[in-house]
Amino acid sequence: MAQILSWVSNANRLLAVWSGIATGLMMVAILADIFCRSVLGFSIQGASEFAVVMLVTLIFFGLGGAQADKANFNVDILIRLLSPRMNHLLHGIAMLLSAIAIGLLCYLSWIKAINSLLEWEVDYGVVPFPIWPARVLIAFGWAALTLQLLLEAINSLGHAAAARSA
Repeated sequence: MAQILSWVSNANRLLAVWSGIATGLMMVAILADIFCRSVLGFSIQGASEFAVVMLVTLIFFGLGGAQADKANFNVDILIRLLSPRMNHLLHGIAMLLSAIAIGLLCYLSWIKAINSLLEWEVDYGVVPFPIWPARVLIAFGWAALTLQLLLEAINSLGHAAAARSA
């Protein structure tokens, strides 16, 4: 189990790297558009729509990596006072409840993403821009976070059970 959790954590960290790359690409698109508007007198068609897709990538690909690195917000004032077994048990329960909640968001996002893909959903602005890639990225990010949370829950609950029998 620890090996699977390690593999998924590393995959989520890799998605977080893509999140960082998306940040850079978003900055380049926005700066290029600003430069072209200010200096050259024209706007880059689709630059702001592209930046929105990169923003979605930045947010949703970073979620699982943040969880894998234990970088998400956590209040542990009382938890630190408990025994290691209780600490693992409560952490496992919290991760399981989180996995259920995020899993529901994941499920609903995949339904929306699949429908968007089947309809080739497009946003009509200055240029027609496909919406479905952003919806797929959101669903994929939720899926990565759900898997991370679920495996952390199983791992923590396993440690709690092992500590009880020891």
